[in-house]
Amino acid sequence: MLLNAFMPPIFEGIAIAQNWLGQACDSKKYCCCGVSQYDRMYATNKKQIYELIDLYSGPSYVECKHFKYSQLLNVTYVTMMYGIGLPTLFPIALLSYFIFWATERYQVAYCFQLPPAMDDKMTVNAMRLFSYTPILLLFNGYWMLSNRQMFENRIN
Repeated sequence: MLLNAFMPPIFEGIAIAQNWLGQACDSKKYCCCGVSQYDRMYATNKKQIYELIDLYSGPSYVECKHFKYSQLLNVTYVTMMYGIGLPTLFPIALLSYFIFWATERYQVAYCFQLPPAMDDKMTVNAMRLFSYTPILLLFNGYWMLSNRQMFENRIN
């Protein structure tokens, strides 16, 4: 879980490095060091304007949305499943949510294209899946707290 908390900024850093490298390799006469993105944009090997737009615009927000929901669901379900037995999962989940929120804010502001108008079908489905986590916490927490092997080291 702790490794999973720091993966969004690592993946974002890898994506930024790949994008920068692709833009630097496309530049005709400028070296990629010390030259702004706008100066490199006009010295390109691209023949079509759409190729240039694809190179310098970020990914679509819709392409990454399901990965973000799966990461949030993973953190929530693991924390609710094992949180009673491992209470350190709750602060780790809080740290994971904060890092995810900060990375998401950065991506929406600087990396992604303008998000298109979408329906709320995926969000409603994710919220329905999130609603099962308290039940999971109660049932598995009751099992963990009532288990004698955990506290008394006694096997029946």
